[in-house]
Amino acid sequence: MVNRIKELRNEAGMTQKDVGKILNVSDRSVGFYETCGRDPDTETLNVLASFFDVSVDYLLKRTDERRSLMKTSEYFKRYFDNHPNKERAQEVIDQYYESDEDSKRSFRERNNLIDDEVAEDQPLNDDYLDVVKYASSKEVSPEKLRAAIDLISGK
Repeated sequence: MVNRIKELRNEAGMTQKDVGKILNVSDRSVGFYETCGRDPDTETLNVLASFFDVSVDYLLKRTDERRSLMKTSEYFKRYFDNHPNKERAQEVIDQYYESDEDSKRSFRERNNLIDDEVAEDQPLNDDYLDVVKYASSKEVSPEKLRAAIDLISGK
């Protein structure tokens, strides 16, 4: 975690003081978090993960994937629930659902999302996630993806 918080803060163009305001701690505390002088508690990790839109596992260096794979509908529910301007949030969500399939695929890929239709009734185990990640990077058709998932799940 040593550099993840600092890395994310720098990417966002923020100072330690800026992050401290979000966490309700001093800039010095943020500095300690960044240098492992102090470990953030669970609540602080969750706030950082939500703010920087990464997983707690990413912050803790358990994975190099910034976000866990999640269904598009779940992503938009969290987005709406956490957005301060509900009207603007709904506009963004509507814009996604009104866009063409290529735009949707690109958005899902950028945000590490899985199409709800493909994910329906599928357990999100490691084999399944690996297939979906591979398929999304290769632009595999939904039909071929479903066939691969069926093969993994023994259908």
